[in-house]
Amino acid sequence: ASLLASRELLVATRRNLENQVRGLLKTTGIRLGKVSSGHFQAAVETAVESHAALAAVLRPLLLARAEVVKQLAGIEREVRKTARQDAIVRLLMTAPGVGTIVATRYKTVIDDPRRFPHSRQVGVYLGLTVRLTESGETSYTGRISKCGDKQLRACLYEAANALMTRGKDCPLKRWAKRLAAKVGNKKAKVALAHKFAVILHRMWSDGTVFRWGEEDQAMA
Repeated sequence: ASLLASRELLVATRRNLENQVRGLLKTTGIRLGKVSSGHFQAAVETAVESHAALAAVLRPLLLARAEVVKQLAGIEREVRKTARQDAIVRLLMTAPGVGTIVATRYKTVIDDPRRFPHSRQVGVYLGLTVRLTESGETSYTGRISKCGDKQLRACLYEAANALMTRGKDCPLKRWAKRLAAKVGNKKAKVALAHKFAVILHRMWSDGTVFRWGEEDQAMA
């Protein structure tokens, strides 16, 4: 838990530094656009090549960010090392899109799967909203409430995004794609994050790995 807390603080610090850099660039008319974290520093340096004064102002922020990135990488190595030694985390990681951070966060927050008699209760506990229509069918609103653990919700949403955009084909991904065609990508990702919360609980409770080829798991 302490490793994850440290990681979250460093991630927030990195984002804050990046936002400050973007803000300073914007004041001079430079818009960086969408850039991945790994290419951020190179993109900034390229953008200010002909702006020596601005480059001097940004240099301390970029140096601070580089140190944060270095420390973050070290913590993530420790998280991966710990995950390899944890049978529950390894089990949860058999689900598509679920890496060490998602699995470790899930285990830390849920703590004991017996807290929830029914797997469906986990999604509600985490603030991933669903509702029943008058016909009795499940309707995914695409809303996220403020209850539950914010970081775990973010992790599950990222797992959903990873599966939908670059994950291996499976019934769960096909289900999400069909839903996206009806309600849009954002709502479908929230619905898929809810489904991840349910499926991971079931896997943990039963001690079973993710079943890649079974439609019933996709419709859990």
